Amino acid sequence: AASKNPRIVVVGATNRPDLLDPALTRPGRIDRMIYVGPPDRASREGILRIGLKGKACEDDIDIPKLAKDDITGGFSGAELIAICREAALFAIEENEEEVDASLPSIGMRHLERSIKGIVPR
Repeated sequence: AASKNPRIVVVGATNRPDLLDPALTRPGRIDRMIYVGPPDRASREGILRIGLKGKACEDDIDIPKLAKDDITGGFSGAELIAICREAALFAIEENEEEVDASLPSIGMRHLERSIKGIVPR
């Protein structure tokens, strides 16, 4: 039997609430749903900054431009972080011939290429 402790809250997240089994969403189970939409432009800027934090970046990166609605509007926070990870891999791939202990810098071109490869869900 489940313990009734009012201090315990179970939180779940999904990008496909339409696929949840109705048995899970009946009263007494997961009976409250709160919609959290994709991040707005200011939030996307912040998430991209977090995703690039600690990484070597070229001076040409324009985060406000990348955060525009027509570029990353509709992307989730996880997708924005994935853009930064992919851009780092593209920078490494581009410089694989160089024998250097340091990681190559991420440039705007790497981020733009990464955005093209990620489709927001």
